[in-house]
Amino acid sequence: MTDVASRAAKRSIITTQCFGMVAGTVSQGMILLLYMKALGMDGAAIVLTLSIQPFLSAILGFLGASWADRRGIKRIGFAGMGLTAVSILLLIAAGWVPPQQGQAAIVLALVCSSVGVTFFGAGWLALLFPLIPSAEHGRFFARLRTSFQVVGIVFSAWCMWMLKDGAARIETFQLIFWVALAAQLVRFFFYHRIPEMEAPNPTPDRILATVLRIWRIPRFAPFSVYLFLFFFFTANRLALFGLVEKEVLAIPDSQVVLFGMLTQIGLLAGYGAGGWAVDRYKTKKVFVASHLVYAAVLMLFVLRGAFGLLMLPVMGISHFMLGFVSAGVSIAIVTERLALLPKTDRSLASAMTGMMISLGVAGGIAFSGLILKMNVLRSEWDLFGLPLSDYDALIILYGVMVVLMLSALAPLPDAARSRMGWLPRDWF
Repeated sequence: MTDVASRAAKRSIITTQCFGMVAGTVSQGMILLLYMKALGMDGAAIVLTLSIQPFLSAILGFLGASWADRRGIKRIGFAGMGLTAVSILLLIAAGWVPPQQGQAAIVLALVCSSVGVTFFGAGWLALLFPLIPSAEHGRFFARLRTSFQVVGIVFSAWCMWMLKDGAARIETFQLIFWVALAAQLVRFFFYHRIPEMEAPNPTPDRILATVLRIWRIPRFAPFSVYLFLFFFFTANRLALFGLVEKEVLAIPDSQVVLFGMLTQIGLLAGYGAGGWAVDRYKTKKVFVASHLVYAAVLMLFVLRGAFGLLMLPVMGISHFMLGFVSAGVSIAIVTERLALLPKTDRSLASAMTGMMISLGVAGGIAFSGLILKMNVLRSEWDLFGLPLSDYDALIILYGVMVVLMLSALAPLPDAARSRMGWLPRDWF
């Protein structure tokens, strides 16, 4: 590929994800949580409903990856984007029917979104692999994530203005969803322009034999287990933050969206810092630092009441730092995932690590939802004289487990060494 074609491909990749960020903001962030509250869903029901997406992603990941390797990555990607557009239409329709049917429509929308995102993502890393030189992985993915995060911040700022006090009606949410649908449709054009360098393999090996072969790649298994544990304990931190803000502190919707935007600003800052840190200090050091900062941020949010009049600014700082550390660790994770892709069946290998992430996210969210549903924790309790909730108890639990997980980092690879030049050549 010539330099001109390479630059054009990179621009198409970035633009595709920038438009996709709009749909991601409404289907996975605070906007959806507030919409579900507006339709009358309680906290436990919201948390359990949100677990649908990662569970389905884990189940369907292998299917999407197998089809991507056999029938073509972009063909499956287009199907996934179409299902995502259908899910946004269902979210809009949920506001036109009675509450019970509206909640059912949201569940169906999350199912379509889960399938769509899974199919699109099944071959995403494999599609990018031959287009991005290994020496540019850290910098390119930092640039990519920084770009679409800027779009997310701008879109969230507009949503915050739309949901200002007194204007958070069902019609307002629907207008936001219409904008997201338009962005998703434009996304098709730019995705079409990304070149697919590798032809599909119509006669792949048996999936079980392929999975076992990939699983035996050195360092692949411990990294996959680490991903499951990490996302189990960190997946629903924003949902718990949002439920504390909405149900316990009764913060207005616009303020909740502002906190979500601060998280995105933190992500924006963290992507650049994470790309630099991965290239300079290697991934394992980034993982260790991320664990410690995660735990500190979670405890800062829980102890918000100790700051008196500064409680809201402290919560804003917690959101910003949560985004910052999430961005840094995400760069390290994608660097490791790319480094462990084999020469063949890259979509399936990517789906395997993606499945572990989805299982961790789903398990963590479902665990939280069941704990809240069964009323295992006290809804009101004190810590050092500070009034806390059952949501805070879960946040503390996850903070402690993130610190204890540091022991799981010992067997992990360190993909950033020499910009991944350490990998055996026969893997590629």
